[in-house]
Amino acid sequence: AFQALGTTVDTAKGRQAIKSFAFRITRTKGALKSIGDVLAADVKEIPKKVDATRRLVREQLEAWEDEVRRPLTEWEDAEEARVDRHKTNIAEIVAAGDRTALEWDRIPPDAMRDRLKEIESKRSAEWQEFQSDAHAAIDDASTRITRAIERREIHDTEAAERERLRKAEEDRLAAER
Repeated sequence: AFQALGTTVDTAKGRQAIKSFAFRITRTKGALKSIGDVLAADVKEIPKKVDATRRLVREQLEAWEDEVRRPLTEWEDAEEARVDRHKTNIAEIVAAGDRTALEWDRIPPDAMRDRLKEIESKRSAEWQEFQSDAHAAIDDASTRITRAIERREIHDTEAAERERLRKAEEDRLAAER
């Protein structure tokens, strides 16, 4: 359109026409910029709205997932606690046998017998899938504690005999004096 005017800078009328046309272009540019800014602002709001909707949907889906999975999670937690209880009880049985076997000379025979009764009483407990492991641990601990009791009784008998012989020797030496 500007070229169709055929204006030149040689005349005042031509210079005024160029000036007027440039001003119209500037106004059009400003108007387009304003429209573009409004459109850009609207377009920039779309991702925010999409993200807000996605966040709400994600939160709702996570809440539903938790709600749906809750019974399974509770069962898994209870199952894990049950398995841990069995494993802990078996470990305690093994530890009781180990302690008694190692400390037989410091534990009174009656205390060892009580420990043996306590371990044997666990044989009738409900061990579920751990029954074979539990019974093996009970058998091993019972054997070790029984041997410790026998060893302690032999030790105490020998100590009593040594003490009796020492006392008899003292009495004999006292009688000789």
